[in-house]
Amino acid sequence: MEDEDNDAYYRRPFANISHLSQFDSEAEILFMPGTTFRFDRKTIQYDLNEHAWIFKLQLDNYNYTSNIYENQLNCSCRRTSLKRCIALLTQSNRKWWNTISLPQLKILFKELYKIFPKEATWISAMKNHCFAVYKQSKENKYKKALTYYYRPLDLWSSYQNDDELICLYDHGDIHYQIAYCFNFELNNFEKAKIHYDQSIHFYQLAVSGKFELSYYERIQVYKELALVYERRSRFNDINKMLYELSEIKYRELYFETAFKYYSPKQTIEIWPILELIADSYEYIGEMDKAISYYETALALREGLSNLRNYSKMTYPFHNIERLIGIYRSLIKLYMNYKQNYALALNYRLILCEYELQLARRYEENGIEKEKRLLADKFSDLADIYKESHEYSLALTHLQLALNEYKEMESSESIQRDIVSVHQKIKELRKLLS
Repeated sequence: MEDEDNDAYYRRPFANISHLSQFDSEAEILFMPGTTFRFDRKTIQYDLNEHAWIFKLQLDNYNYTSNIYENQLNCSCRRTSLKRCIALLTQSNRKWWNTISLPQLKILFKELYKIFPKEATWISAMKNHCFAVYKQSKENKYKKALTYYYRPLDLWSSYQNDDELICLYDHGDIHYQIAYCFNFELNNFEKAKIHYDQSIHFYQLAVSGKFELSYYERIQVYKELALVYERRSRFNDINKMLYELSEIKYRELYFETAFKYYSPKQTIEIWPILELIADSYEYIGEMDKAISYYETALALREGLSNLRNYSKMTYPFHNIERLIGIYRSLIKLYMNYKQNYALALNYRLILCEYELQLARRYEENGIEKEKRLLADKFSDLADIYKESHEYSLALTHLQLALNEYKEMESSESIQRDIVSVHQKIKELRKLLS
């Protein structure tokens, strides 16, 4: 097997261990667990001399976060490395937990007890944390998960003054997960609020500056704080606005810190955060800031699109739907808030291109969908021209919209649109008379 990816960024997850091999003639490469590959079918060939199939491999883009983890694990202190390694387990997503079994977890922690006998109590706490995540993420057994989540909180009490093994992030995460179980699965909202508040307390303590954090840990804490404040703000109490502002604050800190340390390809992870920040500012009425973040998101996405292999990346937050949502928000803001109809017009034309791309990619009835999109575009452009007092252009575009609607298969929805366009034409003719 060959790897033909010359990008050093993707070379982090593996190392040449030929010097450790029992077979001097072999070249051995050790890959990190979970490494995935792509291969080109055109390169597959059978080697008659070796009696083996040969093909070329490329490291899959799924490993784009590998050097984040490398930084997390790069620590001279053995006990701190232990903490950070196990923390990666509890922070893994549902997809990862679906690949591991409970017996495998038990074997892992059995070996850790042997290697770190003096830290048995601390390891027991982390084991219970992992078991809780397993029960919640893989088995959906929330009450059982709660019994495991509570145990580490007692076991960690003896490590509160231990700078190397103190687990403020994990404290915050456990309280958040307990709150999540009470909030969404057990419908005990009062307990959910209590544990959301506890989660906020420990996460804020973690980034207070009193304890050393890797940049990976700091990024994760900011990310989780934003999420906890978002959940907490959904309860309509006296501090709702404070929680909403805090959510924005920590999303901004998350983005700023991640953007500072991430490589260009790692910005793939944080691109959608800009839209969330913009949405939040729009929700609380800070329209200028909303526009700024929406346009920054578009600029960053444009930069990402120039990266090699970007088109092969399939992460859901890079889909066209997200871009369509951003353009629609900008059109609304420039029309209703800024009254900048030229920019609204420009964004509406760009939006149509993305809508057509989406229709051609996913819609079965593509021709009808394209007609509908064109009709909607002409109608929207007419609205913009009307607001900017260019009534003749508005009338022209309404007529174009009407022609497209009439060419489509008749339906109740189409008939409503036709009636609406006729009404708009009537109003415009009065303005022109």
